[in-house]
Amino acid sequence: MHEQLRPIHRAFVGRIVRPLFFDVWKGMHLAERTATLVPTERGDRDALARGSIENLRRLCAHAYTEVPFYRRLGPLPSRDRDLGRWLAEQPPLTRADLVGRAEDLITTRPLSAPIPSASGGSTGAPVRFVVDEEYLADSSAVELRFFAWAGHHSGEPIARLWGHPGETMSGRQGWRGAAKTWLLADRLFDAFTVNADRARAIVEGLRALQPSIVLGYTSSLCELARLSFALELELPVPRAVFSSAETLHAHQRELLASAFAAPVFDRYGTREIGAVACECHVHRGLHYSPLRHVLEVVRPDGSACDPGEEGDLLVTVLTNLTQPFIRYAIGDRAVLAPPDTCACGRTWPRLERIAGRVVECLVGTNGTLVTPEFVIHMLGVEMNKGLVARFQVEQDHPGRVEVRIVPGRNMTGQNRAAFFGEVAAMLRHVLGQDMRVNIVQVDSIPSAASGKFRYVVNTIARTAGGPS
Repeated sequence: MHEQLRPIHRAFVGRIVRPLFFDVWKGMHLAERTATLVPTERGDRDALARGSIENLRRLCAHAYTEVPFYRRLGPLPSRDRDLGRWLAEQPPLTRADLVGRAEDLITTRPLSAPIPSASGGSTGAPVRFVVDEEYLADSSAVELRFFAWAGHHSGEPIARLWGHPGETMSGRQGWRGAAKTWLLADRLFDAFTVNADRARAIVEGLRALQPSIVLGYTSSLCELARLSFALELELPVPRAVFSSAETLHAHQRELLASAFAAPVFDRYGTREIGAVACECHVHRGLHYSPLRHVLEVVRPDGSACDPGEEGDLLVTVLTNLTQPFIRYAIGDRAVLAPPDTCACGRTWPRLERIAGRVVECLVGTNGTLVTPEFVIHMLGVEMNKGLVARFQVEQDHPGRVEVRIVPGRNMTGQNRAAFFGEVAAMLRHVLGQDMRVNIVQVDSIPSAASGKFRYVVNTIARTAGGPS
């Protein structure tokens, strides 16, 4: 698009096309929804707590009376001050429940037509569920607020490097995608495959689009950034890069910030639970609205973790009445931040960080849990020195791990054995000296079926009914 036409196109999209599409045709009323979010971001904490309890009571009362699975909840306490304690006593909703009790989890009295959906399948098989229009509209409004925190304005182009097989199979965007890109200034780039040829095509598309926001899987964004340096491709400079759907590690943030010459925002959400939390410009944790989600971080015995303590994340979605997610054990590890006011002035509570997925934690022979961040930092940064292009560590037995390594430019026949020995020693140091470590050199390591790349994979069922 000619540079002189960009402001006209942005105004046309922002003021006419998007309102007609989302507010009139889709009935989502995104402008109104996003406007109602703004005052709550810096709202009184007591008022936010009361609103959260009110929404939780509505959800649980509906689930108890209208959703067969949740008849197990029992009557709600009459006093609001007892509702939080009552919630903490309820058994978590697991992936096994979603698969085995799917029909019982759907309301018998839908308020709108159920919309089928499914997770991306990054933990193996996708989980199928239903949502409703209210939930989708609310989640979209929250996402727009997150983009606005980074300086994005309505009508500015958005690029999404996401899991979508269309371009992978056809090799092109197609006329429908091109029309949507022009009309809504929102383009989806396939993230299932990011190789040299795809990187060139994506960069060409990004330069034509000149997006305000680039959103994508962490691993896909990082692979694009790495290839842009290797192939000397010049990426456009957006207002911000949003990393989502995977844990963002410090060295990955640095890589993305360098490649795009833009600030990097970590965002948290999934298809099951919507857009949940996001960093502000202070980058001290991820804010979430207590009016839309209740987040708990718990120890293995189910007791609540203290702020700053890592544990398993349980998510209650307050806006999906069609298939309620109450205390959903989503399979992520997280840390809650202390209840202080962020330097940005927002009073929404914060996740201090997302520490990785349960299925990405290694378990030592003595039961010690080793987070993926440690392994990724050691193999990807501290020990790398050009020896590793890509790696994956998989644990399929309590006493065994396998490390697959795609050699980097500095790997030679002379240094391979010594390096493999150092990697094995590092892993035994944290996992136990009796841990069997098998290291193999491979030509490539495929991404998961979802399009995401998993550096660390644990195929042992660590929690009953949880991710495996």
